[in-house]
Amino acid sequence: MKEIAAFIDMAIKARSDETALEKIKAGVRELCSRFPFYRELVKQGS
Repeated sequence: MKEIAAFIDMAIKARSDETALEKIKAGVRELCSRFPFYRELVKQGS
């Protein structure tokens, strides 16, 4: 939960910084990849 809260905090603080938002997006994707959700329902590359 702390990791999710940190992403939300960073995104709010960097809401107008596209470079920072891309880095946050990559971090969120990495986090999500550690906890796969119904692989058969998720399209690859989404």
